[in-house]
Amino acid sequence: MTGNISQGDDNCSSEEDVPDLHPMLASNGINGYKIDLTDKCNPLPPHTLDLVSEISRKNSQKRQQNSTTGLSTLMNLLRSNLGVGLLSMPNAIQDAGYILGPIGILLMGMLACHCMTILVRCSHALCHHLGVSSLDYADIAELALSYKLGLKRSSILARYVINMFLIITQIGMCCTYFLFISENTARLIVMSGGPYFSTHTMILYFLPLVILLSFIRSLKGLSPFTTVANFCYLFGSVIIITFSIMTIINRGGLGEGATPFSSTGYTYALFFGNVIFAVEGIGVILPIENKIAKPQLFTPLLWLTIIIVTLLFTVVGVSGYIAIGSELKPVITLEFPLHITSPYQVVYPIAILYLVVGTLGSYVIQFYVPMDIIEPVLLKRVSRKYMKLFFQLLFRASVVLFTAVIPILIYNIKFLIDLIGACSGSFLAITIPALLEMIIFSGQRRYGLPFKVWIIKDIFIFTFGFVGAVFGTGLTIFKIVTTET
Repeated sequence: MTGNISQGDDNCSSEEDVPDLHPMLASNGINGYKIDLTDKCNPLPPHTLDLVSEISRKNSQKRQQNSTTGLSTLMNLLRSNLGVGLLSMPNAIQDAGYILGPIGILLMGMLACHCMTILVRCSHALCHHLGVSSLDYADIAELALSYKLGLKRSSILARYVINMFLIITQIGMCCTYFLFISENTARLIVMSGGPYFSTHTMILYFLPLVILLSFIRSLKGLSPFTTVANFCYLFGSVIIITFSIMTIINRGGLGEGATPFSSTGYTYALFFGNVIFAVEGIGVILPIENKIAKPQLFTPLLWLTIIIVTLLFTVVGVSGYIAIGSELKPVITLEFPLHITSPYQVVYPIAILYLVVGTLGSYVIQFYVPMDIIEPVLLKRVSRKYMKLFFQLLFRASVVLFTAVIPILIYNIKFLIDLIGACSGSFLAITIPALLEMIIFSGQRRYGLPFKVWIIKDIFIFTFGFVGAVFGTGLTIFKIVTTET
């Protein structure tokens, strides 16, 4: 049906890994590629050719230059993996135990990173073969089914499914961020000697501010939030680790109920959802990779990010769990003492303030992703500029209001984290990349192995992600229903 796509190594730009571009594209002048018209490829299906033309038009409108430095790329990758998931790691360790938990975090981090590199390689292979400069996640899924399998209707459905999971994941993250900001601000006010406010009241107080921040519509305008969020989370992590160590010293041992392994096996499904929520940054991987000036640096920087994040998650998670024990609250900052009784405790309210500011910045950044997917479709038929701006701002305010209502209905942040991680995060980060690799590189040698051998790896990854998603989602929904009632 189609031309062959080579396997590619970590650096997909080497000559031996780049297949010939499709000759059909040369006749249409897409991207100005010089292609040998004598290549004996079969012509592209009409739907695929239309799709490639649309992707090329979209890329030309963006006019993005690859000017991001390695350091900027590292900061963006860290930002995509640092968030409320870091602060819920002690609770995740509680679900698995302080021995099995760190092993699980390490394995899940490595698996997530491997699946991210799979997605990048799939993008490179299709870009080089079809003559487009860049692809997003939904583009890859649609092209995989349309170009490789010739399934027009299914390919369109695949795009909708990917975008649906991306929207659910990013909006879900915004919901958890809203709840974290409100809960911890209420606690910060009490720690500072002020009156008590309920979490629901704080959500309403923050709503106008978050709506105004959501009106920032350009990536350039969001760039300062990346640096601020990274700094705030790294500073907060140091304080959290210090708090955990001091708690263990003052107590003279581990917290009550801290165990090396979970006593109930079903909680490992909750651990799966929590960790996936924390390490899942696959929705922003391709935009970051597309902007780096030296693409050969991306994979090493990605692995460096995962090493840093995995180490940070493990230290924060284990130290927090063994310090507090089985009575852990959903996020570790809620364990900070309400009243300052010694000089070193002065840093606790400062840490909460930094983490609230960092989470507010992360909210604005995560909010951009679903807006970038929905708004072009929603505003496509609005021609007048001022009307388009009005509807855009109204829609953004409505979505922010939605992210404020959900935390009011599901007020336990752990339930939100577990549900988002298991339901949509696992499909995006694990299951779908494995499926795409099997489709795009079907029949090819990869990792120095024949297709019949390496496909076993992808089948295992696909099955693991699917089973984890089903059990994790089902168990979390059950706990939400039984707890709320």
